[in-house]
Amino acid sequence: GGSGETPRVLKKMFTHSKNDETGEWEDETTIFNYTNNKLTSVTDDSGTDMQIEYNSSNKISKVFSGTVITSNFEYSGTNVSKITTNIEGMSKMVAKFTYEGTKIVKSEIDTELLFMPIPTKIYTEDVYEYQGENVSKITTKMGAYDPITGVLEMAPVPAISTYQYDAKNSPYPFIAKRILDVFLKYCSTNRIILL
Repeated sequence: GGSGETPRVLKKMFTHSKNDETGEWEDETTIFNYTNNKLTSVTDDSGTDMQIEYNSSNKISKVFSGTVITSNFEYSGTNVSKITTNIEGMSKMVAKFTYEGTKIVKSEIDTELLFMPIPTKIYTEDVYEYQGENVSKITTKMGAYDPITGVLEMAPVPAISTYQYDAKNSPYPFIAKRILDVFLKYCSTNRIILL
C-alpha cells in the first residue's frame, strides 16, 4: 500500500463442484478481465460472457450478458438504491433498497415471472435490524399480485430470521460482497433464482 504497487486482482478461478441436476462433479474455469484495475468482464467455460460497465463515479452501472440478461444499477449517494434486471423471456425484477447511513434497513423486490402461462408478479420485502454493526434480525414479508386486478395480496405471516454473533466478528462488511458473488454466479450460469 502507498508505494504505487498494482493491486492484486483475481484473474482466473478453477472450481470443482457437483451439478445439482445430474449429480456429477464438474470442473469449470472462470476468467476475470480488468481495465485499469476495474472488473469489466467475466467469462466461463460454457462461453457465457458477462460485461460490466461503470458510471462517471466509477460505480457499477450495468451488468449484462448479450441481450439475454441485463441489470442496471442506480445510486443514492454511495449506496445502491435500485437494481432493475431483465432476463429475456423469463423474468423482470426491480429491487429497491433503503439505508440508514451505510446500513441497508429495507429491501423491496418485485419479480415478474414471464415464463408462466399467465405472467405472475411476486413481491418480497426484507426489513433488517442491527445490534451494533451486525444484522440481528431479518423480517421477510412475501406476497403476489392478483393477475387481474393488480392488487398485492400479502402472506398473512412474515418469516423472521434472527442472528447471534461472538464479540469479535461482524459479517456486515461481507454481506455486500456475498450478494455480488451470488449475482455474478447467477449471471454466469443463466439460472433463475426465485426470491
